[in-house]
Amino acid sequence: MDELDQPSGDLELAHRQALKYGQDLARVYVAEKAKREELEVAYQVLSAIFASTPDGLVVLDDQYNITQANTAFVQLVEMTLQELVGRAINDILLTEELLPALEYLAADSSAPSEVDLTLTRPVKRSLHANIARLQSGRLRGWIIAVRDETRRKRMEHQKVEFINIAAHELRTPLGAVLGYSELLRDSNAETNNLTADQKEYLGAILRGGQRLNNIVMELVQFADLTQGDIRPHEIVEFVLSELINSTADELRQAATDKRIALKIDADPLIKMRADSAWLRSALYQLILNAINFTLPGGEIRIKAEEEQNQVILRVSDNGIGIPKPDLETIFRPFFQVEGHDTRRVGGLGLGLSIARRAVTQLGGTISVDSTLNVGTTFTLELPTQQHSSNAAQLSAIQAELDSSQQQALVYARDMQRLYRQLQETNRSLQTINTQLDEANKLKANFLSVISHELRSPFASIELALQTFNRYGVEELRPEQRDLLDQLAQNLKDGRRMIDSLVTYASLLSKQGRLNLQAVEIDQVIDETTAALRPLADRRRQSLVVQVSRGLTLPSGDRERIGEAVWHLLHNAIKFSKAEGQIVIRAHTEGEYLAIEVKDTGVGIPLDKQAQVWESFAQLSDSVKRGVEGLGLGLALVRYVALAHGGNVVLHSEPGVGSVIGFWLPISRRYEGAA
Repeated sequence: MDELDQPSGDLELAHRQALKYGQDLARVYVAEKAKREELEVAYQVLSAIFASTPDGLVVLDDQYNITQANTAFVQLVEMTLQELVGRAINDILLTEELLPALEYLAADSSAPSEVDLTLTRPVKRSLHANIARLQSGRLRGWIIAVRDETRRKRMEHQKVEFINIAAHELRTPLGAVLGYSELLRDSNAETNNLTADQKEYLGAILRGGQRLNNIVMELVQFADLTQGDIRPHEIVEFVLSELINSTADELRQAATDKRIALKIDADPLIKMRADSAWLRSALYQLILNAINFTLPGGEIRIKAEEEQNQVILRVSDNGIGIPKPDLETIFRPFFQVEGHDTRRVGGLGLGLSIARRAVTQLGGTISVDSTLNVGTTFTLELPTQQHSSNAAQLSAIQAELDSSQQQALVYARDMQRLYRQLQETNRSLQTINTQLDEANKLKANFLSVISHELRSPFASIELALQTFNRYGVEELRPEQRDLLDQLAQNLKDGRRMIDSLVTYASLLSKQGRLNLQAVEIDQVIDETTAALRPLADRRRQSLVVQVSRGLTLPSGDRERIGEAVWHLLHNAIKFSKAEGQIVIRAHTEGEYLAIEVKDTGVGIPLDKQAQVWESFAQLSDSVKRGVEGLGLGLALVRYVALAHGGNVVLHSEPGVGSVIGFWLPISRRYEGAA
């Protein structure tokens, strides 16, 4: 019986084991299914991110061939995904910087993974690439994120161009204000005929003018350091301690006024061979920054030492410090740690940017360490011997020529394909217009900051001048009164430039909305003509008004239209020779009201006529052309006309004269209405 029961027990045991195995397999299956679902969701999430990210993403195998790319990258290179897969990345991104960066990163994984690229196909673009290594077992490759920074760099170039024009143009009236003020002060030193109050007012004018001059010089210095064709002033040998002491002496009075101690610890044996002007500029900005942000009674230390053919230069203070989130951004142009409306220290926020650019030109680096309410230390590491950049410049020029030649060949091959893509490009116009609006807002904010900083010293000078005129100008000699009149006129010219910037910024940002009302055009023209007639008389020019009495625009912005008329007349006066004739006329033409100014000036060549409506347009070098201005006048006229739903007109013949004006619809509602 026992022998018969044995097989039955074995079968039961096998059954129980099989049942347990089945249950275990079911649990494993359920767990694996859940993991597969999680992986599927993760894959879908990553695929969605990969496809929708605005930056171009491209995946490479270990031989630098493309295995995958997202929509943004496909649009960037203007090819299809099928055309890209399997191609070498250096055949798609025609740039000399990418492949060496990949090879360098493959050899040294700790090397920097960011690189700036210049793309020449299908059009020239500036790109910024972030490179990451992919490695899992035997599978290796790369993923590259590419951002198109062409528009940003173009905006930066336009910003620098504006700064260069504005700063150099403001020098003319500012130089006159300071010059005439100093002559007035010097003449009083001989005659002593000014009262104590008048001396104080004159001192206020000089202080305001000097403050404005510092701002302008900061703009000029920033523009010079930002220009692409920058050249060293002169590489010379000098004793570092002497340069530090002389630079500190320039700012010692500013430190003394705040009861700040300036202490210098520099080895007198350290010598450098470098561009001393760049080093002086960087050091000046760092010391000035320390003075601005150190509280009264504080201390600033400047220490220099030599380590292995390098100079370590530190500027330390026990000031208010810098928040850690701002340490990465303080070197950006126009960056302000404190809010623009609440900060305690004036300035444009260019000092540290100038310092970094100067140090870069010297072949060095600059770093910062700061603790809030404890202090800040800027450290400069500079080579004792700066190498000449002539060879580098020639190499850069040759590379640019090669790039231009290659680009021309690419243009010829791709014309047909680009033509087929025009339809797709047209669908992108709405997005581009949105981006341009955002760029205009950034530009408007930038102009507002500069205009605000320039207005403040102008206001202090004007107040001092008005007070000066109010009290006791009778005691002045005729030549002193003439100096005062010249000072007032040049101050007025400079203020007009600043007002033009403010108007331009408000129109760009669309914050200066139209204040619609009935506008008596004849009165606007009479008022503007009366304001500019003295300028025309000084130039012996005839100013003729041809306007029907009672001519009225039913709906318009009186102030904006007045500004447009002022710029038209002022432009004609500037570019007309002595004893010329200028005629302003206004009349109705069908459904439009036309305002035009005719002159007998130099005229505008046909190929230059479209440019005159552009912002900051200068048809010739400001020094050679003999007239001042920011190149904003006619751009403002165009903006005013377009804001009213109208347009501008221009007819000109070189050597004969020009007719420039704008037409406004007599009856229409405007988008810019309040």
